Amino acid sequence: MTSQKFISFIRRAILPSVTLLLALSSVPDNSRLTAQAGQTGSPKLGSIIAEDYDVQTTDGKRVKLATLLGRNQPVLIDFWATWCGPCRLEIPHLIELANKYRERKLVVIGLTIEDPADDAEKVREFAKKLGINYQIAFAPRELYYGLTGGTRTALPQTLIYGGDGTLVRRIVGYNAKLIPYVLTEAVEAALKRNSAEGKQSLLLK
Repeated sequence: MTSQKFISFIRRAILPSVTLLLALSSVPDNSRLTAQAGQTGSPKLGSIIAEDYDVQTTDGKRVKLATLLGRNQPVLIDFWATWCGPCRLEIPHLIELANKYRERKLVVIGLTIEDPADDAEKVREFAKKLGINYQIAFAPRELYYGLTGGTRTALPQTLIYGGDGTLVRRIVGYNAKLIPYVLTEAVEAALKRNSAEGKQSLLLK
């Protein structure tokens, strides 16, 4: 093999894998973050359900967030806003996941941090324009600001839970090369937890 062919082989066969590994290593493993008193973290799904939050959907109805999350199902909760550029880029991947894993009982819910009194029509039009196929509601302020430590931090923020209520992954922000892979990997992990351990009621967590 000539030196020129060898260099070409390295570029085609090895460099892409090395680049991916380096990129993945730069993504923090937020699945280890847990909610502790007085600290920013990711609440357990059972804790969210236990708070008994009321939320407004885009059609103006008030419902319990727990009813949208289901019982003993893998759940993906995405905090977002219509004005958030990275959120717009992530949403097509969420639509794809909702379609792909619907039969496996994945619940996908988008909780916008906007004001339901002023922004309901804007959110409805946005969801229709992008073809969002999963439930949209307005985020309880206590839930979102509890997640971020009281500040309006980076969006989107995506939490993926197994059917047993365990947090599998917390993802902050968006990266076009990595997020599709990381989202799918996290959902697959959540589905595995669901099939193995999701028989217990989340209300007992």
